[in-house]
Amino acid sequence: MIIKKYIPRFLINIYSYIVYIKFIRKNKLNILDDKEILNKIILERKSIARFGDGELKWILGIEQVSFQDGSLELSKRLEEVLRSKDNNILICIPKAFNNVKGYTYKSKCFWCNFIRWHGKDIISYLDLKYNYGDSTFTRWYIEYKDKTNMKKKIKEIMKIWDNRNVVIIEGSQTKTGIGNELLNNCKSIKRIIAPSKNSFDFYNDILNEAKKIDKNNLILIALGPTATILAYDLTKLGYQALDVGHIDIEYEWYIRKAKKKIPIKGKYVNEAGGIMEEEAINDLDYEKSIIAKVGEKNNENI
Repeated sequence: MIIKKYIPRFLINIYSYIVYIKFIRKNKLNILDDKEILNKIILERKSIARFGDGELKWILGIEQVSFQDGSLELSKRLEEVLRSKDNNILICIPKAFNNVKGYTYKSKCFWCNFIRWHGKDIISYLDLKYNYGDSTFTRWYIEYKDKTNMKKKIKEIMKIWDNRNVVIIEGSQTKTGIGNELLNNCKSIKRIIAPSKNSFDFYNDILNEAKKIDKNNLILIALGPTATILAYDLTKLGYQALDVGHIDIEYEWYIRKAKKKIPIKGKYVNEAGGIMEEEAINDLDYEKSIIAKVGEKNNENI
């Protein structure tokens, strides 16, 4: 019974892998490694805009069960960013478009199936001559099979904000760096809080608040597809803005030595059931760091 149950999925995964190999051999994309991305961010002060599977699906107009409703405007803005050649921002796509080396079996299957279904459509938006960054650069822990060298990896990433004045633009339930040591080496931290769900509906308000930030600050954004677009627009205005996505949740999984995606008390984890209201974190330093709230009267989740 067990064998009969799993053979169909196993065969699908094999077929997806065959299609995947043909795809990456035909479409040789240039995707920078972690060291090269760090150099771009730290030494060249480039911004980053990241495209994961969700952002790519939004461009294609594929409906998703998500924290952000799709729209024509969202799709168009994401496509604009993906096609950008602005020298001050590094556009990032999943490294799986080159290889899935080092990933867990589950992650390999996910990406092979994703590219089997959507690769042909997505490749039309990409430039084989452009040097992309790896959008999973901030997804540095849970998807990897070998987790023995993760301490060194996160220390390298933390050099990005070392002794920098940082402004975080994030969802109301994200709380980047709260309850852990991820941002302990920042010089200072301030926050702009936006709705955890459908933040793109408040995009102009978020952008207007961000424009008040001094340009000497490093801006970290954790706000789904809104972050991808916001990082791009802020770069155009002269800021260094990094779309960091789930980097804090990855750190939480790392310190817990998690083997799979698990809920984190007090933080929104859309990939592990969201958040329970009674698990809210009450942190005085967090409250003091907030310089603005957007959409508070219009969104029950803020």
